[in-house]
Amino acid sequence: MLPAANILDNMSIEQKLLRVRVMQREPKWGVRTIKKVIDNFGSLDAVFDGPLGQWKEASGPIKVIRQKASRPGALLEARREYERLQHLEIRPVFYGEPDYPVLLAHCPDAPAVLFVRGKLDWGKSPIVSIVGTRRATRRGIALCEQLIEDLAPLKPTIVSGFAYGVDIAAHKKAMTLGLQSIGCMAHGLDRIYPQAHQRHAANLVQNGGFISEFWLSDPFYKSNFLQRNRIIAGLSVVTIVIESGAKGGSLITAKMANDYDREVFAIPGAPSDGQSAGCNELIRTHQAHLLTDASSLCATMNWPLQARAIPIHELGKTERQILNLMSLEPQMSSAELQDQLAITVGQLQVALLHLELSGLVSRDVLGTYRINNPNVRGL
Repeated sequence: MLPAANILDNMSIEQKLLRVRVMQREPKWGVRTIKKVIDNFGSLDAVFDGPLGQWKEASGPIKVIRQKASRPGALLEARREYERLQHLEIRPVFYGEPDYPVLLAHCPDAPAVLFVRGKLDWGKSPIVSIVGTRRATRRGIALCEQLIEDLAPLKPTIVSGFAYGVDIAAHKKAMTLGLQSIGCMAHGLDRIYPQAHQRHAANLVQNGGFISEFWLSDPFYKSNFLQRNRIIAGLSVVTIVIESGAKGGSLITAKMANDYDREVFAIPGAPSDGQSAGCNELIRTHQAHLLTDASSLCATMNWPLQARAIPIHELGKTERQILNLMSLEPQMSSAELQDQLAITVGQLQVALLHLELSGLVSRDVLGTYRINNPNVRGL
């Protein structure tokens, strides 16, 4: 028999699952509307339990979803889903809660719930997505592997889609180097697609894990892949396209990353190389930085290739501003810091990475940054 506290926790999770499902099934309510509603109410639970406030003019739809969530038997479906999730060691992570990925939370179409299998640490920075064609060439695979190896001193988290070609090459190389890797899936986490990659699944769970916005009971459509690509772009501070034809999902991921104000890089190829046509076009139209090796990436991102202590006088303006803020408030979340600084999410994450590598700040599992010496100021 479960302890009383665990029963209450389970009931709370089941209730949240029910509420997200009710919102997702509301006609004309897409992911952007759901996120906007949650943001305006302040939390998922407040949408169903809090006062209508400024949403009085839209009280009709809100009252409808509240009624649907309170119907007799409504909780049963959510309870069954949660029991299946528990059996498969999958946990739901809800938007607005501390363990939700920080960068993804800033996207206007962030999902209300993510399903996670594995032991992911969102604090391992930087988070880098690597995407490309399923029909990768030997050159493309070699460039992908070399890039990850050269970036390894930064301990990046490598995100990709666990598909054939570039995706699985990125995951395998990251796991070989002991780096955290995340497979972002286009279906519920009760299956692995493609089936041929099932043999890599257990290793990935031990070195990161899988995430998906799709429920176990959701049908699998080809359109899921495009929907999934925004998660890959939204999780990461930078997206790298290794190889891509003139059309393909990788180019859509790159566009989404640009829309989220994240940095995009692409490896160029010969004009006659069809597998590099997409990368060449991204570079030609200034939708991606030209990437030749890890040093060109790190130079653009201002990332130190070696994790060395950085003297205060070498810190940039943003790092010094962060230190000044945290000398007054030693513990701050990235959201609180961004509220104080007029910079993009990507710029903030880069600055925080520099401060972590310098040993001046540290980050806990809940995403809170702490200054290691409150007497240090950025000057």
